[in-house]
Amino acid sequence: MAIAKYQTKNGTRWRAEIYDNGERVKSRAGFTSRREALAWEEEQRTSKPQPKDLALRDICTLHLLYCENRLKPNTLSYKKTAYRRFIEHCGPDVVFSQLEKSSVDAFVETVAKMISKKTANKYKTELSSLWTWACKEGYAVGNPPQQIDPYAVRKAVKYVPPAADVKKLLMVAKPGFESDFITCILQTAARISEIRNLAWEDVDLERKIITLWTSKRRGGNMESRKIAMSTALHEVLSRLDGLRKAGEKYVFNDPTTGTAYTRTCNRIKYLMRDLCKRAGIAHFGAHSLRHFMATNFHDPYSAQKVLGHQNLRTTEIYLHDLDVDRNAASLFDNITHGLTHETESGAPQQSECEKNSEKVKVRRNKSSTQNMRELSSTHEITHEITHGESSTHEKRATDLP
Repeated sequence: MAIAKYQTKNGTRWRAEIYDNGERVKSRAGFTSRREALAWEEEQRTSKPQPKDLALRDICTLHLLYCENRLKPNTLSYKKTAYRRFIEHCGPDVVFSQLEKSSVDAFVETVAKMISKKTANKYKTELSSLWTWACKEGYAVGNPPQQIDPYAVRKAVKYVPPAADVKKLLMVAKPGFESDFITCILQTAARISEIRNLAWEDVDLERKIITLWTSKRRGGNMESRKIAMSTALHEVLSRLDGLRKAGEKYVFNDPTTGTAYTRTCNRIKYLMRDLCKRAGIAHFGAHSLRHFMATNFHDPYSAQKVLGHQNLRTTEIYLHDLDVDRNAASLFDNITHGLTHETESGAPQQSECEKNSEKVKVRRNKSSTQNMRELSSTHEITHEITHGESSTHEKRATDLP
């Protein structure tokens, strides 16, 4: 038994650890009081002990069952693929608690060579989550995947279709579902899943407001954001509202199932592929339309609200154009123009910077001359006051007949 206190930015927290024959078998942190930590420790000691020497296949199966109702289907599917390939590499019956860093390192290195370094980094992350869960449940101690350094990879650049391609896409979209669905994405900059699951109860035609829901949060919690309707979006939704049948819950209702379209149904899965092929443009996904709309925002904070990001840094990824210094291009033109072009006399033509510098020098010279004149005039006046003599101007005036 061990109860330890530590500090976080949110205040004091407590950690509880359970040892068996000098070996730590369970630990948990984050308790807000010592009493909570002691209660958890007592509960673990009185509960049925967990088996330790389970095979790798059994540990992976238990973790997938744990994640089944906590993760999205596509996330769970990717995790299954990573675990399956790790089992194929190490063997299904190897004891999980006996797996060492060298085994994980060899698997990650094989994936980097056979598939890609980026995939190897992702698999390393998935295995790290497996070990983290196993440590909490008492099946392992330590986390070997966390000790492996990730591979350096080239960061992918998000594709943003040009405005001409988006215009062609809209022109070839058939009236009805295709045109309405693409219009809703463009007029909201929403994720395709948010439009697929848009319900009529979240559409307020009178106030011209729609509510979009996203589950891209830690833990899969659903959160909402409200967006004002544009004129084009209001016209589309008003028309669809007049055409909907009684009992239809979603704006885009799948006629075969009576519910919202799924991400794997053919109408959604091949929508962008067919539209791009029909328009004769490079293929891009529906999420690229979200990037296209985001590049038209010039204020990151307003873009963050519309796009529904919790972190401003995520929004800045979308704002590609804001990362480009347009003034630098003009500066380069001015410098190179002065180097490559010459005047008729053969002398190099002045750049804008040199011209501005000359103007400043002229202004300074004029100002200096004027100041000297003012200083000379002032000196003559003060000399007359102190010495009782006439100034130079007055002397010249008295000499006149």
